[in-house]
This record gives sequence, structure tokens and C-alpha cells, in this order.
Amino acid sequence: MLLLLVLVMNSDLYSQSQNLVVPNSQCWNEIAPGQGYTLAISNAGTLWAWGENASGQLGDGTILSNPIVHQIGNATNWKDVSAGNGHALALKTDGTLWAWGTNTSGQLGSGNTTNSTIPIQVGTATNWAFISAGNSHSLAIKSDGTLWTWGNNQFGQLGLGTAGSGTDANAPTQIGTETNWAAVSTKSLHTLALKTNGTLWSWGFNSSGELGYGNTTFTNVPVQVGTASDWQKIVAGLGHSGAIRTNGSLWLWGSNNSGQLANGSLINSLSPMQVGTDLDWQSVALGSSFTVALKTDGTLWSSGYNGLGQLGLGTLVDVLSFAQIGQDSDWHSVKASTIHVSALKTSGNLWAWGANNAGGIGDGTTIGKSSPTAINCPESLAVAGFVSNETFQVYPNPSDGIFAIDGFDGNLISYSVTDFNGRTIAKSDANHDRTINLSHCQSGIYLLSIASESQIQTIKLVKR
Repeated sequence: MLLLLVLVMNSDLYSQSQNLVVPNSQCWNEIAPGQGYTLAISNAGTLWAWGENASGQLGDGTILSNPIVHQIGNATNWKDVSAGNGHALALKTDGTLWAWGTNTSGQLGSGNTTNSTIPIQVGTATNWAFISAGNSHSLAIKSDGTLWTWGNNQFGQLGLGTAGSGTDANAPTQIGTETNWAAVSTKSLHTLALKTNGTLWSWGFNSSGELGYGNTTFTNVPVQVGTASDWQKIVAGLGHSGAIRTNGSLWLWGSNNSGQLANGSLINSLSPMQVGTDLDWQSVALGSSFTVALKTDGTLWSSGYNGLGQLGLGTLVDVLSFAQIGQDSDWHSVKASTIHVSALKTSGNLWAWGANNAGGIGDGTTIGKSSPTAINCPESLAVAGFVSNETFQVYPNPSDGIFAIDGFDGNLISYSVTDFNGRTIAKSDANHDRTINLSHCQSGIYLLSIASESQIQTIKLVKR
């Protein structure tokens, strides 16, 4: 007897809450929204892009914007990616660093100021571990804990002790001599960094107090923010900053012109200020005058400017304190550009919302979205991904809902359809029924596994 199991990998078949788990067999592993475009790494290690491309920031060899999700090159060893304003950084699993896009200030780290429409390797080092791309500068940490920077330095955002005209760096340059840097974040003109001892540091532009020193004085070298040593996560936005402490508390500071500090006011904060009293914050994403934050219960919250729908609340109205995005409790991670948001659910499904002028959301259109919109997994990723010597066929695949099974002549087959938490939503006891009907299910990825006494064979199904 063969057992046919169809495991639903789409978390949106039901509206009820799901337990927080790590995504596994869906398309995406890393998402990096940039200014009007998005980069992503699949679970197969391939690199994908969509949206604005005037500076070659998609890395596809052109300067033509493209709202369609498409693969960049053929490499299968991409590990991490960071999208800046018009340039991008990426790491491979071999520890090499790559960059592409605009290079007017040397932000690609190539030793010159020539743009590149395809990924080019930055130097020859193979020990890069952490990256962050800003407006026109870049930062990275090596596995030895050293911190490096390059690109535009108009406001001292490189942290090298200089600023202004003639101080840009077009190749990676080490910041100081410390070997205990753990994380770094930039989006625009200022930088935040964490050390392994849990202390928080910042430098660069500071017109709204985004450096967190209690003043608006710019600095061109790393300066510690307060004396706390329990900082765990950091995110730099456009004019404001955010961080989470080890106790799960969320802190925001800097510009608050649209309520992005989520404190119910429009008053800037020149030093870190705790948001409420909750201690269950998991991560935070900052854009241009807005904030999106994720709790450990899988709920997603937003505050601030909403003129482009980037709060995901289904409106274009600003809010001054956190409002929950829908009722779902199966969000896994969230990232923000200055104008749009990308988020993964626990199933690994990708959702996006906000500005979409060049197709940066990824739904194949250039129409903005004010609420989370599901982004389909490319069929080439969805169907591929499993290596097996099938003695059966499933067709058509992708399908609008009806899948036929062919093969295993003379054997009896039964099947059940469950969601990714193991709940059965359909099953057949008819041993001769070789038709799978998913017409009632939402579009998504499903896992078809056929097990016999001697082997297990697996293939992905795509419900359009």
C-alpha cells in the first residue's frame, strides 16, 4: 500500500493563528527591499530581483526596470543580500563579497566610481560575514570582528574621522582597530553598530537626533550611545533609529514628523525611548518616516507615515502609535525600504505592500498596495527543488486546482491534504482515486510525498 501525502505549505488557507516556526520548503530565504526594488535569495541559494533598475541595482545586466520576479545569474551559493538606494551588496557562502548598481561615490568598493549592472566581487577576501548598504555608502564586518566601510562620506557616515568633499572611499577601509563588532545597520546617512559586549554605537548625520546622543551634533567616528550593554538588534532608518534589548523591549529615537516613533506624538526624540512597556518584540524595520515591528507571537504592527500605504493597514492615513496589521499571527520576519515593506510568513510565503511605481513589490504590476499582498513564487522555483527518480507523474503542474497522478500501475493509492501544521483539510479513502482536487484552496506551494515500503519520493505542486 502506498501512502500519498499532500502537505500544504501556504499559511493562508485559514485565517486562524499559527504557531511560529522557521520557514523551510517555500521559495525565499532572504528578502532585501531597496528604494523601489527588491532583491531576494531563494532556499536554493539563487539570487532574484524585481523593480526599479535605473542604476543597474537589479544586477541583471540592464538598466531597465522590471516588475517581474526574475533570476540574477546562475550562482547557487548566495547567502545574504542588502539593498541600498541604488546599489546592492551580497555575500556568498564562500565568504566573498559582491556589489552592483550605482557607484558615483565608490559605494561598490571596486576601487573606482564606475557603475556595474552585474554583481562584481569586492576584493579577494573570503571572510566577510555581515553587510549593510546605505544611501550611497556601504559597511561590512569580517569574521574576525573588524568593521569596514566605503562610499560617500559627506556627513561622516563612514566613521573614519573625516567628512565632506574629497573624503569618500572607493574601496573597503577599516574603521579603527577593534575586533569586536557584531552587527551594523545603515539605510541613509547615519550608521548604527553593535559590539559583542552588547554596547550600541552610532555616527554620521544627526539632524533629528537619530544618533541617540541627546543632541543633533554630527559625528564622524563611532560614539557609544548611552552606557547600556544589553542591546541585541539594531536598525537604521531614514532620520530615525530603532533597537531591541535582550529583555524584548523596543526603543526608537530620532525624527518623529509622522509618528514613526510610535509614542502618540509628533515630537522628535534625541535619545533612545522605549515604546510602551511590552517585552515581546522580536524585530523592527524602519523606512522613511514609518516603522514596522514584529512581536514574538507572530503579530505585525506599524506606525508613522502612510501616504503610500506602507503601514499595511488598508488606508493612506498616518498613525501616531502602533496599529496591528490585520489579525494574522504567523508573520516570521519583516524588512522595509524607504517606501515599501516585504515580509515573510512562517510558511515562507512572501507578502509586500507600499509604493510600487517601478514594480518593487513583486506582484507583476506597478500599482501601489495599502495592505499585505501575496507575491507568487516563480514557477521555476516552485516546481524545482527536489531530486528524485520519480516512478510517477503529476500533471498539470502548475495547475488551477486539479492534479492527476499517473504511474504506480497496479498499486493502490490514498491521499490526504493537510496544512503545514498537520491539520487535515481533505482526504480520500478511494484506493483507485488518482485525482487531487485543490480547487478550494488558495494559491500556493504544496508538497506531494509518496511513500512505499522501500522509498519516499517527493515533488512540489503549484496551485495557481
